[in-house]
Amino acid sequence: MSTHVLALHSSGSPPEMWRSLARLPALAGMPFHAPALLGYPPNPPVAVGERVPLEQEIAYVRAQLPSDVTRLHLIGHSYGGVVALAMARALPSLVASVWVYEPVIFSALRHDPAAEPAAREEAESLLATPEFRDPAHAGSEAWCRHFIDYWNRPGAFDRMPADQRATVRLVAGKIFAELTEIFFANSTFAAWRPEAPLTVAYGERTRRTAVAMARGLASVTPGATLDIIPRAGHMAPLTDPSSVHPSVEAHFMRVGA
Repeated sequence: MSTHVLALHSSGSPPEMWRSLARLPALAGMPFHAPALLGYPPNPPVAVGERVPLEQEIAYVRAQLPSDVTRLHLIGHSYGGVVALAMARALPSLVASVWVYEPVIFSALRHDPAAEPAAREEAESLLATPEFRDPAHAGSEAWCRHFIDYWNRPGAFDRMPADQRATVRLVAGKIFAELTEIFFANSTFAAWRPEAPLTVAYGERTRRTAVAMARGLASVTPGATLDIIPRAGHMAPLTDPSSVHPSVEAHFMRVGA
């Protein structure tokens, strides 16, 4: 039996964000994979307006793994968390466990009548301007600023180094495709519930939407663990990876290798 770990990055982030995670003692002895998702270097960019269904993303990610994988622990952040959850549903016999940080299952939040109204309104604010939903504007400076500032704070995009801003614009076509997948599906939280043991983590200082999505998923998943990461925001796995390490290690202690 060959057990591996697969870590999936978030929208606009590089797969190298998981580099320090691979060195955790709890993951020792298991091959660790952190591939670039479709549309991210070194893969060719996705054209603005081109769809990338989750089924296509899952097939691509599965093809990046060795053929001898028989058990797979999934780790994902934001959109990477969405892919991890979708993969767990599509390949239940392969997936041993799932750890996700703030998976952006906006479609479930938008269709959950029990969700906190303020959280649903905050989710809709990401699509507040018609230009943000228009592929003709995707990749523009204003479009990228709106997306980055939503998950960080006002002015975050403008404070990024020029090369990082250029990278966001380069992958904007894929980010647009990801937003299409996660916002406009007709799903519920139960539709994302994995059969494998699940830990859902979110930051103490994150957006209300991220809290609602994390809690919504955990509430419909029997035995799920819900972790709150102190002083962390949505981008903690990228900007402060050590803050999520204790949650990941505790997860692997619970589920075993």
